[in-house]
Amino acid sequence: MCMPQVQQPIPAHQTVSPAMQSMIHQLFWALFLIFGPIGYCFVPPLEDASLGLTIGAWCQLLAASIYWLVPRGGIRGDSADFCLLFIIALCLRLSMTCKFNGYLPGDETGDGPYQMMEGLTLLVALRGLVRTGLKPKEVITVSMLLAISSVGAYYCFGFMNNRPWADRIYAASGYTEVLAWLCLTRSIIMAGKNRAMYGSFLLPMVAQGALRTHFWWMAHPEMSVKEPVYYQAEFPDVLIVVHAVVTSLAAICGLYVLTAGRAATTAPTPQFEMANPLLQAAPVAGIPAVIGSVVPSVAGLPSLPAPAGSGAKCFAPTSATYENGILQVQYEPVF
Repeated sequence: MCMPQVQQPIPAHQTVSPAMQSMIHQLFWALFLIFGPIGYCFVPPLEDASLGLTIGAWCQLLAASIYWLVPRGGIRGDSADFCLLFIIALCLRLSMTCKFNGYLPGDETGDGPYQMMEGLTLLVALRGLVRTGLKPKEVITVSMLLAISSVGAYYCFGFMNNRPWADRIYAASGYTEVLAWLCLTRSIIMAGKNRAMYGSFLLPMVAQGALRTHFWWMAHPEMSVKEPVYYQAEFPDVLIVVHAVVTSLAAICGLYVLTAGRAATTAPTPQFEMANPLLQAAPVAGIPAVIGSVVPSVAGLPSLPAPAGSGAKCFAPTSATYENGILQVQYEPVF
C-alpha cells in the first residue's frame, strides 16, 4: 500500500489559540514594563553601578517568563540542555549569594530583592524543563559540560567570598551559564524558521548580560588578588569575558531570529515535515470514490517517524477519508 497524502498535524496538547498566546505574551511585557519603573522609584539614589545587577536580574526574570511561561504550539527550537544547565547555574549562584555577600549588589537591593528575582527565575526555568523533558543523551551532554565547568572553576576563581570553595562555586555558575547559552544558540539556529518560541525574550536577555558585564567591568579594580593561586589573578578578566560572551550569544540569537531565522507568523506554530515521501494513492478496489466518504478504520496505516527537535515520539493516524481517488489521512503527534 502506498503512503497516503497527509494533512498538517495539529498538536493534541495545544489548547490555547494563537490570539490568546499573543495576548498573554503582550501582557507579560506590559506587567514588567509597568512594575519595573515602580520598583526603581523605591530604590534610593546610588553613585555606583551595583544596581545594575538587580536590574539585570529583573530583565532575566522577564526573559525567562516569556520563554517558558507563555503558552505556545510546540517546543521546536527549545534546548533541554540549556534549561538544565541554566537551572544548575542559578542554583550554584543562589547558594552563594544567599549565604555570602561577596558577589551581591552593594546596595539594599542585594538584601532580598536580587535573590528573590533569581529564585523566581529558577522556578520559571523548572517549568521550562517540565515542558521540554530530558533524554538520556541530554543528561550525558550536561554531565560532560558540568565536568568542564568544574575543572575551570577549580583552577580559575575569585576571592571575594574569602573562601576558596565558595568562590569556586560562584565561578562554576558563570562557566555553566556560558555553556548553557552555547547549547541554546545551537538549538535556535538548527530550528530555523520552524522554531516554536517568541524571539522577544532575547531582548531582555541581552540587556541583563550587558548590565552584568558593565558592573563587573566597573568592579574590576576591586577584584585584584595579592597572593593568587593557580589562575586566580586572571579571574577578574575571565568574569568580564564570561558575561560578555553571554551577552554576545544572546545578541547573535536575536539577530538570527530577526534575519535568517525569522518566522513566517507572529504567533509560533509547529511546522512538522514528514520524513518519508508522500505518494498519491490510486483508487482502491471495493471503496467507492465518493467525495467525503469515510474509511471505516485506520487500522494497518503506518505511523510516521517524528523529525528531530519536534518533541514528539511519532505521528499516528487518527482519521482517514477517501476523496477523488486520494486517500487522505489525518496524523497527530504522539508525545
